[in-house]
Amino acid sequence: MAKRTTTVAPENMTEMELDSSQFDRKYSSFSRSDSSNSSMVGNSTIKTGLCYVDPVSHKGKTIQMLAMLIMTFIPITGMVIYGVSFVANAIDAENQLHIIQRQVDSVKAIDDLVHALQLERAATVYYLATNGSDTWSLTKFYNETDQALLSTVDWLKDMAIVSIKEYSTKEDFHQYLQFHRSQLKVNHTFIYRDMSFYTEAIKSMVDFLIAFTQDDKHGIIWRQLVASKMIIEANEHIGKVLAAGIDYFIKGALPLEDYRFFVSNVALARDNIATFQKYSETATKLYEEIYLTTKLERSVETYMDLVVTNNITKECLPCAINFDLTITEYLNILKIIKEAVKKEIIELVITEMAKAKSDVAIGVITFCIMFTLSPVVVTMVHRLTSRLQDYEKNVSIKSRELKRAKKRSDELLYQLLPKTVAHQLKHNQSVIAEYFDDVTVFFSDIVGFTKLSAISNPMQVVNFLNALYSFFDHKIQKYDVYKVETIGDAYMVASGVPQRNGIYHAQEIALLALDLLEDTHTFQMPHISKEKSAFHSSKSLQLRIGLHTGPCAAGVVGSAMPRYCLFGDTVNTASLMESSGLPLKIHVSVDCKKTLEKIGGFLMEYRGVDIKGKGPIETYWLKGKIGNVNRGARVPIHTYNRTRKWDSPPQGYKVPEIESPTSGYKIPNMDIDSTPHGYTLPVVEVLDEYGTPSIRTSSFPYANSVVSHDSNSVVTSPVHRLKQRHPLTSTKDDESPCLSTSSNFF
Repeated sequence: MAKRTTTVAPENMTEMELDSSQFDRKYSSFSRSDSSNSSMVGNSTIKTGLCYVDPVSHKGKTIQMLAMLIMTFIPITGMVIYGVSFVANAIDAENQLHIIQRQVDSVKAIDDLVHALQLERAATVYYLATNGSDTWSLTKFYNETDQALLSTVDWLKDMAIVSIKEYSTKEDFHQYLQFHRSQLKVNHTFIYRDMSFYTEAIKSMVDFLIAFTQDDKHGIIWRQLVASKMIIEANEHIGKVLAAGIDYFIKGALPLEDYRFFVSNVALARDNIATFQKYSETATKLYEEIYLTTKLERSVETYMDLVVTNNITKECLPCAINFDLTITEYLNILKIIKEAVKKEIIELVITEMAKAKSDVAIGVITFCIMFTLSPVVVTMVHRLTSRLQDYEKNVSIKSRELKRAKKRSDELLYQLLPKTVAHQLKHNQSVIAEYFDDVTVFFSDIVGFTKLSAISNPMQVVNFLNALYSFFDHKIQKYDVYKVETIGDAYMVASGVPQRNGIYHAQEIALLALDLLEDTHTFQMPHISKEKSAFHSSKSLQLRIGLHTGPCAAGVVGSAMPRYCLFGDTVNTASLMESSGLPLKIHVSVDCKKTLEKIGGFLMEYRGVDIKGKGPIETYWLKGKIGNVNRGARVPIHTYNRTRKWDSPPQGYKVPEIESPTSGYKIPNMDIDSTPHGYTLPVVEVLDEYGTPSIRTSSFPYANSVVSHDSNSVVTSPVHRLKQRHPLTSTKDDESPCLSTSSNFF
């Protein structure tokens, strides 16, 4: 047997706590990196339900590439549409400005014609009022009107009056005007008839001019156009005032209807003048300079007041002439202001046209740049997406490798430390030494291991121990125990640490010991040949097991190779139980025996032994279990200490054949004497909810007679006394009764 040492707990746990804290500090970075790695691995795949497609697969890459290209084409298409729309709007604005520029030229000719007709109307009224005394002046105004009519290019387009034959073309209008002039008669009666002719013609042309001022769709020169409209209307109202005023000064007082006509036109003219000053700063400044600050303004207001008073009793021809000259000069001033506004309109149109041309050029250049760069952008996005997909694939591979490495590191960590302790370290929690009031410690070794090592080469020994301990590790997974360590052929297991489980630690260790002792019979050592069997008693494995229950301390010790260690006299005593035991026997202390008695269901035999350093002490052999042992209300064993799974049995392990439930099944070293009837204990092996094999008897013999035993017989055991006090009966048809193992019988 390999040399083994045990450790006694120190009086204080300062050193242990220091080692544990050092371990915590050393492995805290590992815990944090482990958590971050877990987060990265966990977040490497983002699922979105039914719409989820694995981005690493070929289909996922194709869909991802299409999505990226579509997302690239959407803004490019939007920019192209915006560029085309911008260029179209700029071209439309330029065309509109060209139209406005042509209209300004056309309006200038019509405006000159209106001004000439207004003066001709005043001259005609003066001619009629003076009985044809000034034919030369009338002829002069006729010539000016004809010249203005010939200068017009666009003749009253889209006007309702054009449907009238006399106004359909400028030639027709000229003939119509000549016909009216030829019908002119010197008679006061026809003054207002002639005035209405000119007023109707002027009105149609003024309507054309006003329609022009409402044709600015882009709102570039609308203020100037409104001012021009107001000046045109004011000019027409002043022209009507001129005709009515001449008639007033020649005839004397005006009739009521003519007087209302005069006053209303004066009021409308003043309102139009006030309005155009609000919309055009150029017109306002010019009006103030050439009219408001001159003598002409006072003369106009004086004549207006004279006509408004309407109290002249006789004709005043000089007054009529002066009034005609004054108002005509005033009309010329309004024409100058109107020309200035039109000039401002033309300048604005030219500026806006230059801007529109610049916008068109910028739009075309931008469109060309976008059209040129779009394939480049799409190509770059395609390449970038391909690289990202390759990177994502590599990350996915690395993530899987990291996940596997993390799993391997966790398995290694769980082999070094209990799961609960490992979880505390992984979550940056400090692990301090703990004191446990009651635990059960298991020690076992292989009988004749030294001789076995002598007849085997090192690799055979290593393979043998690896197969054996793999078999042991598989077995302990069914029980609430923790493997502490292995030293050579020694195997140390504890229950009740680090998870407390009440008093059931003794039961878990006892069941494990019985299970191992039973199944090691089938564990073969293939490298032991017949020639070598002389140096070894058998090819079958022989275990020696010792158990003890008591208090101990436990904690993580070491930083380079951290281990979860147990400290205290309980460990030493358990080791002594094993070393003082016999092959194929389970040697238990009295403390372990008492705990098992509280639980019930175990068969024990008194031994007693003299141990060096302790003297004679009371010990027992654990012979077996009786009936179906109740494993108690505890934490299910699958919640911890389940870090290893077998895909196949370890090398050297022979799977035992399971007999049928009706066949006999003998418990190893469970020497139950024959009854007077000679019955044996037929049993059925079943698994409880924790995966532990339990044994039920199908019948049990009478126990009324006295049976002789040797000195170490079970007759001294509480179980035998139970049999003497409580005889049982059996029937041949009953296949289910079990021996009661309630702790109340002890």
